[in-house]
Amino acid sequence: MDFGETPGTETDVRSATELTVTTPAHTAGAVDVTVQTPYGVSATVGGDRYTFQAPPPPSISLIEPGHGSTLGGEMVTITGSNFAGPTTVQFGGAASTEVSVRSQTELTARVPADSPAENTEVPVTVSTAGGASEATEAARFTYERPPAPVITNVSPSSGPATGGQRVTITGENLAGATSVLFGDSEVTGGTVVSATELIVTTPRHAAGTVEVQVSTPSGHSAAVPADAYTFDVVPDTQLPGGSESLTESPVAGASTRAGGSVGSSTAKANSNFALVAKRVNRRTGAITFQLVVFDRGSLSWAVSFKDGKFGSGAKVVGSAQIVSFTVVPSAGAHHALAAAARRHRSLAVTAHLTYTATGGAAVSHIASVAVRLRAKH
Repeated sequence: MDFGETPGTETDVRSATELTVTTPAHTAGAVDVTVQTPYGVSATVGGDRYTFQAPPPPSISLIEPGHGSTLGGEMVTITGSNFAGPTTVQFGGAASTEVSVRSQTELTARVPADSPAENTEVPVTVSTAGGASEATEAARFTYERPPAPVITNVSPSSGPATGGQRVTITGENLAGATSVLFGDSEVTGGTVVSATELIVTTPRHAAGTVEVQVSTPSGHSAAVPADAYTFDVVPDTQLPGGSESLTESPVAGASTRAGGSVGSSTAKANSNFALVAKRVNRRTGAITFQLVVFDRGSLSWAVSFKDGKFGSGAKVVGSAQIVSFTVVPSAGAHHALAAAARRHRSLAVTAHLTYTATGGAAVSHIASVAVRLRAKH
């Protein structure tokens, strides 16, 4: 049994004068109905007409929730009528990518992302074979711009300047992160675990403490103490001119912040700085010290030998960095060096290094240096 050129389904012949059939899907309009038997096809007559009527257009009576983030991704429930057959949902000019029709009066749709500029109200339209729903006060959805991201913790808070360390950033409003900066270096890859957690791998960066900044379509995280990250570098101890072995004694009670074996010497550190290398100029007797400073502050040094002052000085350090300074022997120290050289001996020198971080307490190290001038021929 055909409706126009489209066969019906589930035909049931009840008698020689009656049968039932289920109509197929068809475009709206009137068609001839024909019945075919082994003896032929029924003739077209006025009484065999059947009219396919277009379904009524859908309507929306409620959207719940009626607001959400400009980032999209939320599922909303739309209540109304005539939600039958293939159905699409538009939020303003953006189509929902996931629509599920539960019944003729209810469907769910995933909200697409929208421009994050400001809070925006858009019309919601449901479309079926019967047409599109009308724009009514009930058929509206408000996009709300989420607040800017906030960082509450960076863990771990330090790592190598060569990068490659996995870091977890926790905070608020981190979903939709578009970039993460460590100072002026951008992370090339990362994972948004949730709106409160990001996992990234640190980039290469010069030694020092930098601000970590997360950006989303809503803005950038503001600088706070919790977003600090320190790139640590322990430089090579082989300085030009030859190195002496490093032997030092931290002041009692100093805490260790960083350290370990480096090249042919040992780097010891307290909470503010690490003495990592020193060099003796065997022609002049001058001593060059190299430190890694972890915080801004002021550095001073007083170097002495058994019979008097070798040299002293001070400098202000504006940020975390590698600091080098050279102590030139005083006249008395130079005479003592010359006398020791004539006996083919070294002069024992003690360096008192003191660093005071801004707003912090002074912390000192004592380093011993054996200074020996090159013999003259």
